[in-house]
Amino acid sequence: WVTSKSRIFKRGRYLYIPCIPDQDPFKSQYKRNNLLIKLDLKSGDYTTLLGYPELYQTGDFWGNPDHILPSISPSEDPDFMLVSFPLADSIYKLNLKTEEMEPYFLMRSDQLDPPVFIDFKDIQSDRMIQYQYGTDYYFSFNYDPFRMLYWRVVYKKYDDESLNRIVNRKGAGKTNKKYMIVYDKNLNRIGEFGLDSIPKFGGYDFIILKDGPYISVTPEDVEDEKVFQRIIIE
Repeated sequence: WVTSKSRIFKRGRYLYIPCIPDQDPFKSQYKRNNLLIKLDLKSGDYTTLLGYPELYQTGDFWGNPDHILPSISPSEDPDFMLVSFPLADSIYKLNLKTEEMEPYFLMRSDQLDPPVFIDFKDIQSDRMIQYQYGTDYYFSFNYDPFRMLYWRVVYKKYDDESLNRIVNRKGAGKTNKKYMIVYDKNLNRIGEFGLDSIPKFGGYDFIILKDGPYISVTPEDVEDEKVFQRIIIE
């Protein structure tokens, strides 16, 4: 499961590959370490590592992949990866030598409301659709090595009218709000910024290049290309 918010990383002889567990993590109460594959490029052997923080191990059903699969980013130190879970305010640090994870720092949004849990038995029902589109979550986390900044994308739930349209298969209604949190290299908060001015913004279209972070601003009438704009924080 490799995307712009969880990439493949090579460290020495090992390749680290984000993955989806072969069984819903709820069935093991989110206690297994199987969110990342560690592949030995010399022998071809592999193991799995990276589990859920205690926050998820409450006996509750935390939802679908949007709410349980982490965003994984490299850090300034090659021996560590940084991990963001969709419903956790903390950013976690995964030690690649010990393969243990611990909280690193808080990167809390001012916009998120806590989830209202549903039963696992409702996973194939409209209640699951309501949970999916009616729960705030952190979409992605990225460390920017060129400017030594931390970027975290926040997805707000759909409003009640739009959620009702989605559940009743009448279209999506209004686009849900999205925000960007930015911290500096000293883990000081720079700010949290709304992305309403970019109506077609999608978290997968946020990329970090040497000359700056870029965000997709493709116009509504453009179908065969993507247009990106550089983000500058002054």
